[in-house]
Amino acid sequence: MEHLLAAEPVGLRRRLSEMHSDVMASRTTRLLILLSLVLAGAAAAAVVRPNGGASAAVHRQGTVTGVVVRTGACSVIRAERPCPTYAVAGARIALLRNGQVVARARSDAAGRFRVTADAGRVVVRVRGTFGGYVGRGSREAMVRAGDTTHVRLRLDNGVR
Repeated sequence: MEHLLAAEPVGLRRRLSEMHSDVMASRTTRLLILLSLVLAGAAAAAVVRPNGGASAAVHRQGTVTGVVVRTGACSVIRAERPCPTYAVAGARIALLRNGQVVARARSDAAGRFRVTADAGRVVVRVRGTFGGYVGRGSREAMVRAGDTTHVRLRLDNGVR
């Protein structure tokens, strides 16, 4: 009987050690599951949060499209017969905010351009060359997030 009593604490220690291992394993499993859920939630929040994540940058941007034209050489301009305009191909367009260029584009053969920028007020500046003359112009525009703003940039031919 004494032998049975002496064996009891050894078996009890082993059983307690096994229980401790089981509890630690299940704790680790629970922590890993919890960590996975937290990371998945953070990734989902980055997608839908207005000020975070990669997709949020897209939603803060808008598009500016437009056309660059020049006036023809008209000696007399009449209301019933306005001076014609012509597309300016290869014009350089720059969007400026606080004096800093935030986006650039070039006009195509039809004078059209398209550029993406962060939402807010910008100055659209254009420089185009035609017939040996360099024309410049600018105008303000509002870039709206997720929207397209259209501008018409007219370069004067310099004939007075």
